[in-house]
Amino acid sequence: MALLQTLKNLPATLEQLAKKILNQVISSALSHKSTRVDFVTDTYPTISIKGIERTRRAGKGSEVIKIYGKTQKTPSQFKKFLAHGSNKEHLVEFLFKTWQDLYLRTNIKLIISHGIHCHQLTWDTHGKCHVEDVEELISDHEEADTRLLLHAKNASDTGEHSSVVIRSPDTDVAIICLRFSVAVPHLYFQTGKRNLQRIISIDSMVQALGTDVCRSLIGLHVYSGCDSTSAFYGKGKKKAYDVMKSDPKFI
Repeated sequence: MALLQTLKNLPATLEQLAKKILNQVISSALSHKSTRVDFVTDTYPTISIKGIERTRRAGKGSEVIKIYGKTQKTPSQFKKFLAHGSNKEHLVEFLFKTWQDLYLRTNIKLIISHGIHCHQLTWDTHGKCHVEDVEELISDHEEADTRLLLHAKNASDTGEHSSVVIRSPDTDVAIICLRFSVAVPHLYFQTGKRNLQRIISIDSMVQALGTDVCRSLIGLHVYSGCDSTSAFYGKGKKKAYDVMKSDPKFI
């Protein structure tokens, strides 16, 4: 969803938009000389602990827009379109179906999660797409932030990849990576925008901070404020972190 939020110069139709997004996803893999890229998405259940926060972010004026075909015009107010969870779910399903019909010359495996399902898309030498179920990545996780660690472990466990790079702008994801790095060796975290992008070695951070501190960070993060919990007024995360590290019993 972070990728969708940063799109610029939107094309006229949804089919062209799907092609643009696919090109960005594949280009991301090529830039890392990767043979696999995972496109991991959120789900938006009606009853959610994040419901109030999502409503606040959406603000007024967002509405459900049905997607009926490839020639449909891209919503002019794309940010408002993405503010509604149902629209994002419909768009992801549209991407999954449209990408299957596109002819592409690439040897990269594309794994896409949509709803609770997950499929692998590959293209043969003639450019035709082949679709396979990935049953081990079926998941009812609401958040891509946690679901993508399942994908990272799956990629690592295949033995085909010497390292895994997770690309995300969210602090939540970095914290979860530090906690579960033991399950995914040679894990890296890519974040930032344009010229400020950086790739951070999660293994090096764990060595610098210590395993016990990294295991405690999820609790600290949630307690000091995240998407589904309020923060303490005037008390930031650095203060909480410094207090935690001041005594082993707090860790």
